[in-house]
Amino acid sequence: MNRLEEILFDSNEKIVSVLGINTIQKFLSTGILGNGFAVLSEKRLYFRGKCLYKKARGFYKKYEEKAVDLKDVTGTGFEHIKPISLLIAGIACVAVAVLLLLILISR
Repeated sequence: MNRLEEILFDSNEKIVSVLGINTIQKFLSTGILGNGFAVLSEKRLYFRGKCLYKKARGFYKKYEEKAVDLKDVTGTGFEHIKPISLLIAGIACVAVAVLLLLILISR
C-alpha cells in the first residue's frame, strides 16, 4: 500500500489529486507537518495542516485534520481585508513629509 493511501478512509478509494505535494512528502517521510496539504479522492477531500482563523482583530493558528465528502463540498471563498485607516495614515505621513521638505527647502 502506498503511504499516501494510508490517509484515505476506504482502501477502495483512488487518489485523484494532491495539493501541497512537497509538504505531504515531508510529512510521510519525517512525520513533521509543515504548512498543510490536501488529498482529493473520488469520494472525499482530506486535509491536514495549520490553518489561520480570524477572530476579533487578530489571526490565530490551529492544527486541523479533516475529511469531507465531495457531495458536501460546495464552494470556496476568500476574505480580503482593506484597512482604510492604514491608507489614511500613509497619506498623512506623505503629506507631513512633503510639508517638512518644503519648509526645509524654503529656508
